Amino acid sequence: MSMKSSNFIEVTASVENFEKMRSFTEEKLKKNNINREISDETLLVFEALFHNMLNRGFEDTPLTIRVRKSFGEININIEFKGEPFVAFGSEPGSSAPEDSILTAFEDKFDCNYWNGCNHIRIVVKRSFKSSLFLGFIAVFSAILVYIPINAFVSLNAQLTLADKIVFPLVKMFSNAMLMVGAPVTFFSLLKNFTDIYIISESNRVGRRLQVKTLITSVIAVILAIGSSFIIAFVMSDQLSELSDGTWIGGKTPSFSEMIESSVPSGIFAPFETIMPVPLIIVALIVAYAFCTSANTSIN
Repeated sequence: MSMKSSNFIEVTASVENFEKMRSFTEEKLKKNNINREISDETLLVFEALFHNMLNRGFEDTPLTIRVRKSFGEININIEFKGEPFVAFGSEPGSSAPEDSILTAFEDKFDCNYWNGCNHIRIVVKRSFKSSLFLGFIAVFSAILVYIPINAFVSLNAQLTLADKIVFPLVKMFSNAMLMVGAPVTFFSLLKNFTDIYIISESNRVGRRLQVKTLITSVIAVILAIGSSFIIAFVMSDQLSELSDGTWIGGKTPSFSEMIESSVPSGIFAPFETIMPVPLIIVALIVAYAFCTSANTSIN
């Protein structure tokens, strides 16, 4: 049994219903003026994912397929309840055609799992036009405001305006970003760590993916640290003039102080600092505590 609307369809996962799902998806792609090449790639990824879903034992599982359009980006979302779904084959070195397709188009989809529900997102079309458009509007508005102020307002009045209105607004915005940034980063890390733990427990491919992610992350961190040393060496004079030779918020910390501060003294301490390492460590500890306590409860 299926139910259609303008944006979604509910159907049971089965070979018999695949054509119905494909027709629905293809119809929505045509309606959004997706060219033939992108449409074929999207349907190919959709078919490979659906084939692997059936192979993982999700046959006869109720699916909800949605087509969403937001800020010029078009996505196909597949939602279904059950065990965590791993897109790739379960056998190491699997050379199945579906796995080859998903590997080739790995940047077009992602799989997430939370609250006992799998969420697969297939990116049909990415658009940066909306962001560019909003950026141009902001720049154009700033120019329109600047021209009359610069032409008709005295220098003292401009300084007063900047001191009493502009700088407080900038500080308010930056404080809001810092206030929200730490919790958002923490919960994002917590979700990703728990997803990695769940997948690695249920599938060997998940464990290989975990190792691969760890290696690439370490390489990225090493490159970032190396780049920071190069930038600091090249711009040492300018940085010393801007910061007066001190660290943000105080004196330059020693190496031992940096190691000591990486493990916070309280669970809320990372939310009050701009240092990322304590936040990562707390997220790792909380994620491990959640996962192990869940396993203990089940057992």
